[in-house]
Amino acid sequence: MSSKQFFEIGSPDYHQMIEKCVTQKGKSNYLYLCCECWAFLTTYQKNKHILEHFKALHTPIQFNSEEQISVLAEKFKKTKEIDGKTFIEVIKDKPLNVFKQGKHHLYKRNRSNEKECKDFKELKSKKVQ
Repeated sequence: MSSKQFFEIGSPDYHQMIEKCVTQKGKSNYLYLCCECWAFLTTYQKNKHILEHFKALHTPIQFNSEEQISVLAEKFKKTKEIDGKTFIEVIKDKPLNVFKQGKHHLYKRNRSNEKECKDFKELKSKKVQ
């Protein structure tokens, strides 16, 4: 049995989730979106995630409309079709595995990650493809 929850696109719950995404842009303590975990992240959690999921991390400017969220959901396979209706996975309020099995379980450094994450300012300026 899957623990993932889905909202039908166009439902009131779906629109509430979209509204939460859109309103992040104007906040001073905004949340990031990790598209691998499909969860909102605080700045602290984002800094822990940067080594493992840096290509999947998005700032609010990258998910501030329904269209942008739909594109990200399709790209990261967070949608499904059932009986001709499209459903999108619910964006979690926090990632489920940030500190699983000790604080460095998911964030073990390796040479390729260190090289790519060496200069965070450079990463922020790159567009995620």
